[in-house]
Amino acid sequence: MFPQDYVVYTINTMLKNRKIIKYFWLVSFIVLFGGVSFFHLWRLTIMPDGYYVDETSIGYNAALISQTGKDEHNQSFPVFFKAFGEYKNPLYIYTTAVIFKVFGISELNLRLTSFIFYMGFLAGLYFLSETIFKKKIITLFAIFAAGFLPWFFSISRISFEVISQLTVFIFALYFAYKTYETEIKKDNFLYPILTGFSGGLTVYTYTTSRFFAFVYIGLLLLVYLKKENWQKHLLAASGFLLSIIPYIYFSFQYPGALTDRFRYITFLYDASLTGFEKISLFFKYYLTYFDLNFLLFKGDPNIRHHPGDVGMIFFIVFFLSIIGLLYGIYLIIKKKNRFWLFIFLNLILAPAAAALTVEYESLRSLFMGFYVLLFACLGFTFLLKFFLRNNLLPLILIIFIFLSLESYLFLEKYFVVYPKITTHAFEGSGFKDSLTASIKFNPNQIIVSTKGNNYSTNLGFYSLLLPNKDNIPIQIGANIAQKNQCLMINSWDKGIINKDNLPIKFVSDTNKFWQVKCF
Repeated sequence: MFPQDYVVYTINTMLKNRKIIKYFWLVSFIVLFGGVSFFHLWRLTIMPDGYYVDETSIGYNAALISQTGKDEHNQSFPVFFKAFGEYKNPLYIYTTAVIFKVFGISELNLRLTSFIFYMGFLAGLYFLSETIFKKKIITLFAIFAAGFLPWFFSISRISFEVISQLTVFIFALYFAYKTYETEIKKDNFLYPILTGFSGGLTVYTYTTSRFFAFVYIGLLLLVYLKKENWQKHLLAASGFLLSIIPYIYFSFQYPGALTDRFRYITFLYDASLTGFEKISLFFKYYLTYFDLNFLLFKGDPNIRHHPGDVGMIFFIVFFLSIIGLLYGIYLIIKKKNRFWLFIFLNLILAPAAAALTVEYESLRSLFMGFYVLLFACLGFTFLLKFFLRNNLLPLILIIFIFLSLESYLFLEKYFVVYPKITTHAFEGSGFKDSLTASIKFNPNQIIVSTKGNNYSTNLGFYSLLLPNKDNIPIQIGANIAQKNQCLMINSWDKGIINKDNLPIKFVSDTNKFWQVKCF
């Protein structure tokens, strides 16, 4: 017997023992969740280097809510949070506020919110996969792939609202599957109501869900349009309407507030374009999300969203998703499978919101990565069912070896190469250190540069973390050197007006995006 044959024989023998199988899966999932948790928490506060203004805006408002119940504009428990040029979504901010209330206000706890939402997404994916595919090996693959998929990994380590979108939606889809694809008692109102309620709840997660929430409930009611489903539809629609009441109230109270930023970033309102040109531009952008350069090789060019020079999904996931897509179409046409019709239609619509603004935008097209992963699981299921029935182990090993190799290469890229380019991309590196050093210098005043983004949220958030700040006036202003004053400047704004040629008494680390010069 060859060594490899002996290994296969030994594993096959072990798998026939039910007790061993039970412990094998338990240990496998514990190790997997532990590994995913480790890589999501490792160097979380310093990788990426610096907190972007979107992160500190969330942190500042969450901290104020946790302390006073009011946001930075003195609004008590707002439905949506007014920020610079947009309104931020409440679910992530209120969750962060709870974390701050329980564990304290800190940089770690700010980004910890994303980790909590991401682990919630993986937990939901576990339940959904177990319910749909009913195979532990498929669930293990789903969690493994989702745990390190580039489309998800980068945003799960920064404090952006979008990660909460995945968490809420995965449970909405789970409840929908339980409602329409499994046998539930006629007097069981819980699953149908949760199906609609959780779908509506997504409008409070991320901007694109103000579109996709209605797509979700509309397609669901349409795809499962059967006489016997009328009660489920009624309950789902009621749950949906119940959950969006605050959203409707806010929209009437502040008409146009939630669409102002969209009007600014979309080409739909560009008067210089004809109707035909707008349609052409939409389809041009739309098709870029199915471009292999985006999916497999380069990914999102925005460094804050993605490390660059690596695809949004793994090759093995893409390969399995193609098989799954073909199998899914077969199930839709031949088996009249409504669930995979629902997923297929959602996949087709997934890039629509992003295509209305710009090409290659991974945050606004986030759902697409999720649907691709689902079809990859279906492709894996197809291979297990129709090929190599008497010798599945080599197939499983090949898939997991490829997945492990691609995960390793991505993690190496993320933790070795990516840190070198995040310093300037996130525009927050050195801000806290410069502010701390300025306070220790004990000047008469600290001035923060106005050049670049709205850094008032950085100042607001870090001011809550630093001691002795109340004794020194800190404000955003022009870089004019004055005696016994510290100027915090960033890489976009190196110019300092020093009319009196005052000597510089202190300079912080010049390798950071932010540095301070004290006179």
